[in-house]
Amino acid sequence: PEVLATVKRLGDRLAEVEGVDRVVSLFSALHVRRRQGDLVIEPFLAGVPESAATGVRERVLANPVYAGNLVSRSGRATALIVHLEQIPGLDPGPGGIDERIQSVIAEERGDLEAWISGTRHIEVLTVDVLLSDLRRIIPLGATFLVLVCFVAFRTVRGTVVPLLTILIANLWTLGTMAWLGYPLHLVTAVVPALIQTVGITYTMHVVSEYYDQLRHGDTADAAGAALRGLAMPLMFTGFTTAAGLCCLMLTPISAVREFGMFSVIGVI
Repeated sequence: PEVLATVKRLGDRLAEVEGVDRVVSLFSALHVRRRQGDLVIEPFLAGVPESAATGVRERVLANPVYAGNLVSRSGRATALIVHLEQIPGLDPGPGGIDERIQSVIAEERGDLEAWISGTRHIEVLTVDVLLSDLRRIIPLGATFLVLVCFVAFRTVRGTVVPLLTILIANLWTLGTMAWLGYPLHLVTAVVPALIQTVGITYTMHVVSEYYDQLRHGDTADAAGAALRGLAMPLMFTGFTTAAGLCCLMLTPISAVREFGMFSVIGVI
């Protein structure tokens, strides 16, 4: 009875969470059966029983629809199936529906074990992992690029300019993804790292040519001379790189298509 009381209380509270449509549990799942020639449709439990001798275990396990689904065949676990409203997009992080559901479960489960599963929950966890990886990988990559640029050029300008170029490219690319409504997933999460890898080669060429112009050319117009000399080759290499990534947009796999599309934006 104590466990069933927790299940009842948990189901009632989950049903009140904003964004939840309904909750199916032992107290709301309909049990269809024949009794004395009549068709009876009612929940397995109308309320919390005062004792364990109610026969609910036998009724649930004898029902082929719910045995192994709503209740484990061992009779040691039951499910609360939370149906969500049609909410656009995911809302990971503080205040999201996933967090609200977890909070209710943590408050009500007591000493009982509770597991949360389902497509939406896994999607939210995946986004959390991807964002955590991005917060770690991008700064680590930027730190490594700073060291490479500083060793190569030994100047603050030669270190800051390549890093800013790559950060701006990443900002525009991720901003475009958000603006167009494309969420990060396991494939597109690689785009920022790809932009860093490709972008450092272009910026190193430009900054290297700039310092060559300072040493051997017109110091007053070193930046202009460097850009005029590199504009055409960099345009062509950027075009060929973008063209290669465009080929990924021909695949029927949407995740790979998105990776190709936003990689092209990043390269440009």
